[in-house]
Amino acid sequence: MNTMDRLKKTLRVLIRPFYKIIFYELRKGSLNVSRNGEPLKMGITAVVAMKNEEYTLPFCLKGLVGFADQVVIIDNGSQDNSLHLAKEFKKECGHLIVVDIIEMPGALLGDCREAGLRATKYQWHLRWDADMIAHTDGEFNMKKLRIKILADKTPRTIQLPRMNRSGDLFHVHKNKEWDPGEPILMWFNKDIEYKEFGKFDTILVPLYYGQIKEHTNYYLHCSGLKSDINLIHRFHYFTWRESYNLYNDSNRPKYIESYETFVKERNSFLFNVTESDNVKYRYKRQFVQNLIRTNSLQPEDYPKVFREEVKKNEPRFEMIYRNNQIFSRIDRQDIETCNYTPDEADINWNPDDFFNKLSMEKH
Repeated sequence: MNTMDRLKKTLRVLIRPFYKIIFYELRKGSLNVSRNGEPLKMGITAVVAMKNEEYTLPFCLKGLVGFADQVVIIDNGSQDNSLHLAKEFKKECGHLIVVDIIEMPGALLGDCREAGLRATKYQWHLRWDADMIAHTDGEFNMKKLRIKILADKTPRTIQLPRMNRSGDLFHVHKNKEWDPGEPILMWFNKDIEYKEFGKFDTILVPLYYGQIKEHTNYYLHCSGLKSDINLIHRFHYFTWRESYNLYNDSNRPKYIESYETFVKERNSFLFNVTESDNVKYRYKRQFVQNLIRTNSLQPEDYPKVFREEVKKNEPRFEMIYRNNQIFSRIDRQDIETCNYTPDEADINWNPDDFFNKLSMEKH
């Protein structure tokens, strides 16, 4: 934390009690309501934004049963089986949890988050993603967190740490098996909103909100357990949004105006190809360069809803090793890629060239 961040944190602590009295206590009756003005129910709304997340989505949704009272599933134009799986979950578990499905194909992620705020009916709001899987038993049972926060009537955000998996069930990015996470659980009222800054959407809360950090890993973050197409989309999308937001409508370069044009030119620059199969082959080669095998290999280390998946002899995703080094990754449901034969240019392509160009791009 730099000096400016420390100063901001100190100022926030000092002025929060006054802001809480002036801006919250005197008008909380008009604040603690849904976006359409209805009184909020005591409980938790979880908002799951998704696009092509058919692999982790069923585990994600099952893990929320018993923790959340409402789950709002926002589909951003999935082309795989995700939307069907969401509807099946509503049919099977709708008697246990309120399930709302909103379809927003092509919308910006920040707009999807805002739609989640508009649909929130309960006092606590959880910003969840389809690659997050909650523990539902044992030491890290997320229901323990539910009991704690429902006894808390304070406007605050709660930062939740997380365990990570990337590429497949047993690999992580170097030095990133665990991270402190983000403030994704918050007391809901009409003063909070999402804004897009640079490449990411950010939750904005008033100064009277408290900020606390949990230290228990209540969930597993499967950030890299996605199809190649999904990983490549995310790789480009957030950089495109950051580039797009650097300009206004009058001076924005042509290649940034369209996401499709941006992706094509970026693939050509970073991978020297634009054809889908070539891009996927080369993307995976660089993607696995920073992955290592995790030491946490026991099924009981994983959320209960995920343990049978961990025990499979042939899981969907698996690392490919050559000479005791990770070389690439296989997705057994991507038939085209499984049957793809790399050409000579693919074989001779050096991931170091990609990283050098990526470094040039950032500068």
